[in-house]
Amino acid sequence: MNDDPATGDVLVAEGSEKMTGSIPRADVARLMVAALYTPEAIDRTFEVVARTDAEKVAPPTLVDIEWNQRTGPKKTTAKA
Repeated sequence: MNDDPATGDVLVAEGSEKMTGSIPRADVARLMVAALYTPEAIDRTFEVVARTDAEKVAPPTLVDIEWNQRTGPKKTTAKA
């Protein structure tokens, strides 16, 4: 994590050990709050990086969830 300004554009993976990069703390905070209001996030573990800082991404592990837009970052997609 870093102290950069929020990007609002993140990649979300599940069960990936092959995704590396960094993410602003503000994006993590927004995603954590959005997860509270996103039923698809229940009982799941995610790895997240800012799309612009992603270094290695294993596309099959990316997930596409409509995070609650009131509190979450912009829509995430499985496109790297």
